[in-house]
Amino acid sequence: MCANQNSDSKRDSSLRLTERDVRLLNDIFAHKLMSSLQILRLGYFSTSNRANRRLAKLVAARLMHREPAVHYVSGQHSVFRVGTKAEPLLDDGNAITKRELCKLLRQGPSKSLHEHTLRIVDVRCAFVCSAQLTMEAWLPESLCRHEYSERRDKSWAYHILKPDAFIRVSCQSRSADAFIEVDLGNVSKSKLIAKLESYERYMDCVFQDTYGSDSFTLLFITNNVRRLDYLLGLTRKSDCRCLGTTFGQLAAVGVDAPIWRRHDRRIQELFPVTAKGGQR
Repeated sequence: MCANQNSDSKRDSSLRLTERDVRLLNDIFAHKLMSSLQILRLGYFSTSNRANRRLAKLVAARLMHREPAVHYVSGQHSVFRVGTKAEPLLDDGNAITKRELCKLLRQGPSKSLHEHTLRIVDVRCAFVCSAQLTMEAWLPESLCRHEYSERRDKSWAYHILKPDAFIRVSCQSRSADAFIEVDLGNVSKSKLIAKLESYERYMDCVFQDTYGSDSFTLLFITNNVRRLDYLLGLTRKSDCRCLGTTFGQLAAVGVDAPIWRRHDRRIQELFPVTAKGGQR
């Protein structure tokens, strides 16, 4: 037992952390999980060999934890979450409590949420790989979740917006915003309608004050065309600009391709942006 403890302390003391390590740990923590392939696609390492060597050292120092096999991810790629030793290195900007933090560090996210969590990171990777758009900001749910109050007559109403992510992109000095909703086909109609209503309320109440933009697009990414038709059908009367595509299309041709469509199946420009920021 003592020998193992001495071995662990030697590993911890011999690892010199870099700024990149700290950024990566915070990035993984904000998303809860990332695969080794996603870490590579996000530009943290130039080659898979370098990534694997460094990630192995972070795991050995208990700054990172390697998750058991996740069916959604190829066996060639590991899935990671932050380890218990990483707590002092984590930013306090995440919208979670101390109790939630301790639970995440000990156990990681629920196994039932693994695919959903990794799909969100896949969407981010797709935007990073865009040849036409520059990503100015990406905020996962832990950083864009917003609790706010709305004045109603003589009382206040409490609301919460919980997107899967927020993204701001630019193209030739123009910018546009969007909220991301990743759908695996297991959310009920009533909850989807409530979600749409929460976005409409957010647009009317606090979006402009919070993000400094006039409007946003709501992007749905889901499993298949049938589910996409169903989701977009619910947006027919929504005041929000809603577009959607499938995971397969996104992976095959990328965000720049004409894969984004409305409820009437018309293909739309992803971000019709204006020079002043915000969408037309």
